[in-house]
Amino acid sequence: MHALSDVRGAVRSVFSRPARAKPRDETGDARDLASFDTVCQAYEPSGGVTWAEDLERRWRSVADGRSGSRLIVSREILSFNWRRARWIPMAQFGKDGLSLKPQFLQVWSELAGDMDGWEVASWFASPSAWLDQSRPVDLIDGDLPAVLQAARADRFVRVG
Repeated sequence: MHALSDVRGAVRSVFSRPARAKPRDETGDARDLASFDTVCQAYEPSGGVTWAEDLERRWRSVADGRSGSRLIVSREILSFNWRRARWIPMAQFGKDGLSLKPQFLQVWSELAGDMDGWEVASWFASPSAWLDQSRPVDLIDGDLPAVLQAARADRFVRVG
């Protein structure tokens, strides 16, 4: 196993943000441990948050040719940086931890153009006024239309 600093350096170079995304502070300085912990706790019932390298290893083990780095760079899956590592909410995957949930992708695509990964991950993990203070991550599997409407409303409030 690599030393943590070597792995973090590799993750940073492989999983760089695409040019179209807004530049953000990716060092974690503005995202303290309490914020990260809150996001992680919100995702816990739906599989938690995993380190990108762990997910990549899982995909390699099934040898289906899928590349997590390709999906991250193309923004086909939600990921975010925190403390120089790339993290992936597992709520976007089926119970097998590998197949993408179409309902999650629908909501992600509503928000992806106007928010970076951290903002979207936080959006899913935060109580929403549009959803009677429920968190989108908790409702996405049971009430997709409401979550989509909340995403559209929040995007409209953000960008007009």
